[in-house]
Amino acid sequence: MLPRDLFRHRLAFGFFAAVLLALLAVAPVATAQDCNIGTRLGATVFIPYFEYDPSGGLTTLFSVTNESSSDTMTRVVLWTDWGIPTLGFDVYLPAFDVQTFNVRDLFNGNVPSTGQGVDLSAFSFCAVSAFLPFHSNPVLNVDERTQIRNWHSGMGGPLDARCAGENHGDGHVRGFVTIDTVDECSGIQLDSLFSPAWGGYFANGGGGDGAIGVAQNRLWGDFLIVDPDNAFAQGSEAISLWADPGRFTGDPTFTFYGRFSGYDGRDERVPLPTLWATRFLNGGPFTGGTQLIVWRDVGVDTVEPVTCGMHPAWYPLQEGFIVSRDESGSIASRIDVGTESNFFRLATQRVSVASFGLPYAFGRLQISLADGPFLNNPRQGWVQTVMSANGLYSLGLNARGINELCDSAP
Repeated sequence: MLPRDLFRHRLAFGFFAAVLLALLAVAPVATAQDCNIGTRLGATVFIPYFEYDPSGGLTTLFSVTNESSSDTMTRVVLWTDWGIPTLGFDVYLPAFDVQTFNVRDLFNGNVPSTGQGVDLSAFSFCAVSAFLPFHSNPVLNVDERTQIRNWHSGMGGPLDARCAGENHGDGHVRGFVTIDTVDECSGIQLDSLFSPAWGGYFANGGGGDGAIGVAQNRLWGDFLIVDPDNAFAQGSEAISLWADPGRFTGDPTFTFYGRFSGYDGRDERVPLPTLWATRFLNGGPFTGGTQLIVWRDVGVDTVEPVTCGMHPAWYPLQEGFIVSRDESGSIASRIDVGTESNFFRLATQRVSVASFGLPYAFGRLQISLADGPFLNNPRQGWVQTVMSANGLYSLGLNARGINELCDSAP
């Protein structure tokens, strides 16, 4: 096991910590009323979905760029499709640097080694050998690699027999990624410690003194799902999350990481929309049809694995409704919770539009991610559209957020 376990006493320091991880800026400079999400700069880069096949060529590539003249420390965290953090590590980015990750490498224990030979004294705890951002690879041993791979494919492992994600029956590894600007080194962790789900990650009420996450809106990124076996690749910009210090002072108030602090606004990152619109093409040249990548906030702060064969207490998530229209704007179908199966029941998933049973091949969708039929429990989310022609070409497009949850109470 890694020597990080010898340093768990650092928890006391971390509880003084925390700042503003940072939700996205749709403009380089935000006003007090902006609810900025999108593809500009942010203090958090959010990859809503990844997938990797340990026995095939399918994998996901993602990147983070420091669009700043100052060096930056970031904290990368992998989460399962149940929204449980499993692996966290630090990546040092000098001015204007970009770091690319292959999910296959991470699950094989090869975590990027950065910052060697650099003066890291500006970042706390980087002098502690167990927390340095540079190391030899593979930095994870065999049991640790097996554990995180099993957690992300719905199985227990040699270090923890409980399950942390959905078992889809195909052995694929699934989840999502957050990358935050931070002001200290935290080392490599195989649990929620030093992740946004940990109580000491953000400062109480903001302020930033001694915090791990900091409000530096300087990051952007992208991701690619590559499937050479089927001649497919889809990609998109990552979501940049803007940090707006001092804004989220109401109690309760929606923020991106709000579920981990009782929605008291301490993470200071703008939340994502709950109502989405997108096009779909299930025919013509797009013989592979349309799939939706849908990320959802599970709305609870419990992030522990559970006994295999069981589900977390929040499962399954419900969508408020799915309305489909043809290209003339006429409503052709409406799927309400309680009358059909829930299509987006996990924290992150990839779902075929064909499974909705729509009566036509081309049109548009409006999707409510409110949890329940009465829309009284809005849940932030993200929707991306993937369209493909079998074995020929494919593309990914971000859907359109129709509403916003800034300045709203859960």
